Amino acid sequence: MRFNFRFPYNFAPTPEQLEVLRRHVRNPEDLKLDDDGKLPSWHQYAGNVFAIMEECPGLELTVETGELGVSAIESIHDRLTAIEKNLTAPRQPSSTFNERIAVHVAGMGTLLIDEVVVHVDLCTESLQEELDKGWRILAVCVQPDQRRPDYVLGRTKVAT
Repeated sequence: MRFNFRFPYNFAPTPEQLEVLRRHVRNPEDLKLDDDGKLPSWHQYAGNVFAIMEECPGLELTVETGELGVSAIESIHDRLTAIEKNLTAPRQPSSTFNERIAVHVAGMGTLLIDEVVVHVDLCTESLQEELDKGWRILAVCVQPDQRRPDYVLGRTKVAT
């Protein structure tokens, strides 16, 4: 897609920028540097502005007119639509489950835990007594060779 553009006053391109410009300007022979190594600001160039800006992102130029065909407008519309979808897509709520390694990630409640204890082979009644004392279940570890799972319990320290 070709546009007509100009460079700012006293623009002195680096050799790399000049090479990119020569590749993407319609008439590369128009890119003549003066004695100070600057391009004239009054000269209008025609070229692929998108390609130039992609390869030289910091390059400053003023786009004046363009030759926009239907395919170019459709291309721009498709790009803008894709950008809009990314910006307006609903974000997934932050989960406490890490799907990559199938592990729960600590939340705010876990950060409040001051004491942690592990109970091995704990029956349901004993577990309920611990829960009544203020302990909370942090993890249940099922053991293949045991009848009952192990429990990791935690709680906030009680002020004494």
